[in-house]
Amino acid sequence: MPIKPGSPTVPVPGYDVRILDEAGAVPETRARSRDRRCSELLAAMRSRLRRLDDQMERLTQSRDALADYIDAAERMGSVSYPPFDDADVEPVTA
Repeated sequence: MPIKPGSPTVPVPGYDVRILDEAGAVPETRARSRDRRCSELLAAMRSRLRRLDDQMERLTQSRDALADYIDAAERMGSVSYPPFDDADVEPVTA
C-alpha cells in the first residue's frame, strides 16, 4: 500500500490561517477562553482554601479554649453549683 501525502509519516506543508474580526484582531479562541476560565477557577479555589484555613484556625482556638475550660472545671473538683431558673432540681457537682 503506497504512502500518500498527508499521512502521519509524510509531512505536508501547512499554513497559519487566522480569522480576524472587523478591527483586524484575532478573536478569542476556545483555548484562550478555556485558559481564562481555568485561571478564574483556580483563583476561586485558592480563595475558598484560604477561607477554610481561617475557619479551621478559629475552630482550633475554640476547641483549645473549651478544653482549657473543661480542665479548669475538673481541677475544681466537687464544687457545687445551684440550679438555674428556680427549677426543682438538686445542686449538681461540677
